[in-house]
Amino acid sequence: MKKLLLAALVCASPSAYADVPFAVDVDRPFPEYTWLTAHNAFVNSPGLFPNQTLAIRRQLQSGVRGLMLDLHESAGRVRLCHGTCLGVEPTFADVLNGEILPYVRNVSHTVVTLHLEDPVSREALAAELAHAPDAVSLTFNPASWETATWPTVRQMADAGQRLVILSQHYRNAGAIETTAGPAHILFDRDYTSENDWRLGTSIAEHDTSCRSRWEGQSLGASITSGDQAWPRLFVMNHFHGVPLGDHSWLDNRYDNLRARIDDACVPAAGRKPNYVAVDFVEAGQVGSVVAALNLGTIEFFDGEDGTGERLCAVAAGARRTVDLDENDLDRCPPRRVRSAAIRDVPAGTRITLSDGISRRAPRMTVDVRHDLAGERALVARFDTPQADDHVMAEIRDGGPSRGITHVAFEPPPR
Repeated sequence: MKKLLLAALVCASPSAYADVPFAVDVDRPFPEYTWLTAHNAFVNSPGLFPNQTLAIRRQLQSGVRGLMLDLHESAGRVRLCHGTCLGVEPTFADVLNGEILPYVRNVSHTVVTLHLEDPVSREALAAELAHAPDAVSLTFNPASWETATWPTVRQMADAGQRLVILSQHYRNAGAIETTAGPAHILFDRDYTSENDWRLGTSIAEHDTSCRSRWEGQSLGASITSGDQAWPRLFVMNHFHGVPLGDHSWLDNRYDNLRARIDDACVPAAGRKPNYVAVDFVEAGQVGSVVAALNLGTIEFFDGEDGTGERLCAVAAGARRTVDLDENDLDRCPPRRVRSAAIRDVPAGTRITLSDGISRRAPRMTVDVRHDLAGERALVARFDTPQADDHVMAEIRDGGPSRGITHVAFEPPPR
């Protein structure tokens, strides 16, 4: 089933997971989601120091919904380049028209955020956007919403406002008049909080603290500036100064990334991240982290009683069965797991852990007894029944004592 999920994302087939990556609905206000975000999304292999392996369209197909892009004026156009521009790099309009818009048009209720590092003139940006008139018409305009909070993803998509564009430069914010009409761009410091991007300049450093990127603005600032008093979006950066694909597998491991979120960034910001920005989005288990933040999860450990290494996690939310495979999407080694923790799932959820797919396979059925929002319920071992305030766990045929090969979720009845 997990392979089918990955195929759904890659092929953009009409499933809940294709509409909103790692979520099962489109009816929550926008800040209630966490979005997988590609740092320097345009700096792809081949190259001396690529930040990503996948091209932008493939990133979107793989579940990315935030793209960090550097814009510079070169050879009479606004181009995507990192450092020195040669005047032959793709223009911003080329990327919008050829990579982003085709995906947005083909997958219903998709909302994509562009995080622009854009030291360009307002006039040059307006001229460039005129080459992408369809993108201009899709920009999100907060002033058009008379709502107490951000609209839902469904409302934004249905209103045709499916591109949220954030600029690092105040001069480029607001309604930019183009020959294709006004393009609406938000000043990021008015609408977001953002942590300092440096895990370390080199991979020898690992600064996992979480402090504001911007002097004079607390990471805990919670309300947007401007006409709307909406929740401020939290951008969590998680990457090194020098990108190395092999090391990103370590940075992006579930345990490393989730520990930084839980222990440093959520306490500092007072809320979960809305964007998790990484190098090499396919490395490690970033998708599992984002899914867990959106849907709740079951995390697996290689020791009993939640001890040892936190190996991986599988998101809850939808009725589905997941095959554990250390080489697949969640990268869970089925024979190593010995205990689990259930987090952020509602009462009435049933999780079945089995060693095999047949009805006769040894299994444990775990019923969640009360809402675990912000809480963690431990399943101490898989071969022993358990009953406490959080869960009721029953076993059959001795329970899956050799490990877990399949996880089945049944959401609460509606």
